[in-house]
Amino acid sequence: MTALDTLCTELLTTSLTQRHLPLSQTFSNKTWQALPSYAAQNRVGALLFDAIPLLTPSTKVPRETVMALALQAEECEHRYNSRLAALQELEQLTGKRPAVLKGFALASLYPNPKHRAATDIDLFCGEHTKALATLVQQHGVECETKNPRHITFVLHGELFEAHQYLFYNAHDRSLFADWENRATDKLSLSQHALFFLAHTAYDAVFFDIPIQWRTCCDWLLLLQRLEAMPAERAQFEQRIQGATFEQFAKAFTRSCCLRFPTLSKGITLYNIEPHTTTQPQQRKRLDDTFHRDIFWKMFRDRRPRSGKALTRVIRRSAKYLRYNRYYKTLFGHNMFRIFYLHNVWVALWQRQSDREA
Repeated sequence: MTALDTLCTELLTTSLTQRHLPLSQTFSNKTWQALPSYAAQNRVGALLFDAIPLLTPSTKVPRETVMALALQAEECEHRYNSRLAALQELEQLTGKRPAVLKGFALASLYPNPKHRAATDIDLFCGEHTKALATLVQQHGVECETKNPRHITFVLHGELFEAHQYLFYNAHDRSLFADWENRATDKLSLSQHALFFLAHTAYDAVFFDIPIQWRTCCDWLLLLQRLEAMPAERAQFEQRIQGATFEQFAKAFTRSCCLRFPTLSKGITLYNIEPHTTTQPQQRKRLDDTFHRDIFWKMFRDRRPRSGKALTRVIRRSAKYLRYNRYYKTLFGHNMFRIFYLHNVWVALWQRQSDREA
C-alpha cells in the first residue's frame, strides 16, 4: 500500500465518520500534491475535502491541495443538483418515480449526499423498459436501444441508463428471477446490495475496471446499514447463496474491512478472521495476506488501458494465469472459461436479440 493509498483511505475514514482522527504518519508535500489527481481517479475528491477541517491543527495541508479538492467538491455538488433536476424532469415526463440504482441511490448513505460523485443515473424499469424508450423518443429524446439489457438516453444534460435486466448471466438471472424483471419504484436494501456486488464483480472481472476507493466506501456504508436492519441482512445472506459473485463478495468485504478498520467496526458480515473459515481450501488460499495485498493487485491495477486489442488480450491472459488459483477460488472456474466463453455467449445473445428486434 503506497503512501498515497494510506493518506486517501485515512482521510476517507475521517470524512465518513465525521470524527477528528489523527493521521498515522506525516505525509510529504509530494504525496499531498499528488492527492487531488488520485482523488479524481477514485471519484472521492469531495469526500476528501470534507475531511480537511477535521484534521488536527498540526497537520499541514498544502493550499493548492485544498483548493483543488474544493473545486472537485463544487463540481460534485453541481452534478448532484443537475441529476436531481433530471430525475424530476423524468418523473414529470412519465408520471411516476422510477427505481434509482447505484450511485444516486447510495448517496443517501453518506454524511453529505451531494459529495458522493456519480457519472450517470441508473434506473431499474424491468418489463417497462421498452415502453420508457418509446415514451422518451416521442418527446424528441434520442434513445439507444441496441443493448438488450438496458437503454440509454440524455435528459437535462444527464445520462440515464434504464435497466431491463439487473444481472449478467443466466444463472444469476434465474436465481433472482422473482424480482429481477419486475418493475418497481423502489428496491429493498438487500436488493441494492446484491445488484451492487454483481455490478462491481462484473466490471472488475470482465472489463478489468479497477475498483475505486469510492466503491469500497459505498460497500462499507451499505454494510453498516445492513447491520442496523437485521431483517434485510438476513434476506441478503439468504439471497446471495449460490450467486456467481458470492465468494467475490466475501473476499471484497474482508479486504475492505482490513483497509478501513475504523469504518468496519461493528460489521460482522464476512468480516471474519481466516481461522474461523469452515472450508480448509479457502482458509489456505484466502488468508489475510490475500485480502491485504493480492486482492487489490488483482482488482485495483490502474495500468492505462491499451488501445490495441491484441495487447489487451495478452495482458489480460497473463493476469489470468498469474492469479489463476485465486480466480478459481472466487468464481469456481478457470478465468479463460469464464471470460472468453462468456463473451461468446453474450455476442450470440445480442445477435439473436438484434434479429428479434
